[in-house]
Amino acid sequence: MLAYACAFYLGFGHDVYAFRGAGHALASLFRALRADVELPALINANPYLAVPLCLSFSLAVYTVGAALFLAILTRSYVRVRVLREEEDSPASVAALRDYAITKKEDLLVVYQDLEYGLRWLRKVRG
Repeated sequence: MLAYACAFYLGFGHDVYAFRGAGHALASLFRALRADVELPALINANPYLAVPLCLSFSLAVYTVGAALFLAILTRSYVRVRVLREEEDSPASVAALRDYAITKKEDLLVVYQDLEYGLRWLRKVRG
């Protein structure tokens, strides 16, 4: 963000009031993320610099934001998956036996279903 703020300040600082200093340019870039910057003023000031600089800034910021979102989502998914595997481990055979008794099903059928599910999880996990 600081590098883009300096680039916008150097490119448009004398012509566009919103980019009159590096700090103002940084604040204007944060406003640009909300689409609150006057793009025609930038294009009027320097059309050859405005378009590539604005496009690269938007792509860079939203790519980094999407990567952060996916990293957080993946980390949460892994945590939940590990907790589920610990809960459904064969160590809870007593709970499985109690479940089979309450459902009036054969313990062997329920155990085979659980075993199939655990094999599938191991295969998916790789």
